[in-house]
Amino acid sequence: MNVDYFTRWFMDSQARAFHRLGAPMDFIYRFDLTPGDPLKYRLLFMVNLFYLTSDEVSRLREILRNSGATVVWYYAPGFVTPEKLDLAQMERLTGFRFNLITAPGPMLIQARFDDDHDHVDLQFGVKSPQYPRFGVKDQDAMALGYWTDCHEVAFAWKEVEGWNSVYAGSAPLPVEILRWLAKRAGAELWSNQPDIVMATQDAAMIVATSEGARTFTLPKPMASLDGDEMRQVYDLKMEMGEVRIFSRKPIR
Repeated sequence: MNVDYFTRWFMDSQARAFHRLGAPMDFIYRFDLTPGDPLKYRLLFMVNLFYLTSDEVSRLREILRNSGATVVWYYAPGFVTPEKLDLAQMERLTGFRFNLITAPGPMLIQARFDDDHDHVDLQFGVKSPQYPRFGVKDQDAMALGYWTDCHEVAFAWKEVEGWNSVYAGSAPLPVEILRWLAKRAGAELWSNQPDIVMATQDAAMIVATSEGARTFTLPKPMASLDGDEMRQVYDLKMEMGEVRIFSRKPIR
């Protein structure tokens, strides 16, 4: 695989879906991650951590231990080391055990699961054949999806030392799955629709990605620019592309 492949699908395309999560997100460099971050962010996406040293893997595992956070690892986290391609290091980082699939195949995953949060039955990824790929072989992991050309688990969830590890063999994860992951991880979704939401400590903005009604729930009371009283929950009827802004400070 070349850099353009990862830039297009794992970063650019995935970023567009991230912004439709229905909640604000922060973007943090791996080396800026602190022990307090997994306590603050209930859901973390490790999109391009393919190259790591042994010390970096140990630091990440220590930061995550007993945090209760949910971490989503993409494709081959920690597989590339300064010395070699290392499946054992990838397993140590994620807590999963893997089969190495050397035959080229489509980077397409069929996700199918149903629980109290959502019903999901869809394909995601990219049709172009690539290699290597990886199949989760843990019996105690919850299988969420399979490679479309073989019965190898390509999307899975597992509890590891007081945190939740999620492996996704391809990208981009669609917004339906992102929202399911957020709900299962205990991350608060501000809109009950897949809207664009951005916020600071004292202000918030929602951009409707569809026409119709939605409930917008803020973490603390704010007033809208339309002149409403300070409230925490707003029932909104919006046009596609419409923007609403809210603030903690008095609006004149």
